[in-house]
This record gives sequence, structure tokens and C-alpha cells, in this order.
Amino acid sequence: GEAKVKDVNQKNTEYLRGYGQYNRLFSERFYGGLRVDGEYDGIAGVDYRARISPLAGYYFIKKPKTTLSGEVGPSVVFENLATKRSEMYAGFRAGERFEHKLTDTTRIWQSFEYIPRVDRWSEKYLLIGEVGIDAAITKKTSLSLVAQDNFDSEPAAGRKQNDVRVIAGVRYKF
Repeated sequence: GEAKVKDVNQKNTEYLRGYGQYNRLFSERFYGGLRVDGEYDGIAGVDYRARISPLAGYYFIKKPKTTLSGEVGPSVVFENLATKRSEMYAGFRAGERFEHKLTDTTRIWQSFEYIPRVDRWSEKYLLIGEVGIDAAITKKTSLSLVAQDNFDSEPAAGRKQNDVRVIAGVRYKF
């Protein structure tokens, strides 16, 4: 028979992501803003990736319990992959976000972003999709379950282009 040995050094997660976004309404549905994203993904070989993105957005649906918005704008991307030297490049960001409040304390959402490098838009790009549910524990904390799919057209050497993860966690609102 065969003996299977489990690799005790095998990692199944090493990921950190954060973002902040400020929006200012110019009309009932049109807004401008600034988004800052940062991530570290040890398994995908992303030492760091940070983006600064001024944006213009529009609410296609804007109801008390349901919103659907779309955003576009330029990005400056700072990236260091485990197998490549660090670089800074001009990008573009197009994104959409749907959110629906099931109750006063529970919401579901879906988002999708396309972030290409401007001078190589068909070769170097990120596709980021997410669906999730969030239930409040207190006014500042909540439990969440999120499924993410990140596609990097040019990943670190030896890594796959597509990275799917399911994350359960606690969220804190500042």
C-alpha cells in the first residue's frame, strides 16, 4: 500500500487586505471619491499591492435597503511580487457594488472590479469578485462570511492566476 505523509509546513492562508473609501455626493445619485486599497498574500506571492484610486461613481439603484453603484477612475498601483522587483504603474479601475439589507442588522453584497495596467491593459490586469453576508453583533462589530475570487493575469512566478478563498471573520467599523 501507499503511505500518505501530510506536510506540516503547508499553508492554507496568509492573507491580509484592507481598504478605505471616501465618497462625496454631487447630486442624488452622482458622486466622486477616493479609494485606497492594500493587500498582502503570502501564498500568491504578493509581498504588497497598494492602489490609490480617485473615482467618479453613480447609484443606479439607491433605496433605503438596496443599492447598486458603478465607479470608474484612474489608479496608481504599487506592487511587489515575490519573484519580481517592485514597480509602480498607472492603472484604471472600473467597479460595481450591489448591497441589500435583509434586516436592520444583516446585509448581503456582491462586488466586482477590473483593474488593468493602462499601457498593457489586455495583458496585465486584476479581476476581483466578492460575495458576502454580514450580521451585526454590536454597533461596531459583526460576523461575516465572504467568498472571493481574485484573478491576476501576471501572477508571481510559479503561482496560479486564479485564487479563490472563503473567509469567515469578525469585522470592526471605525
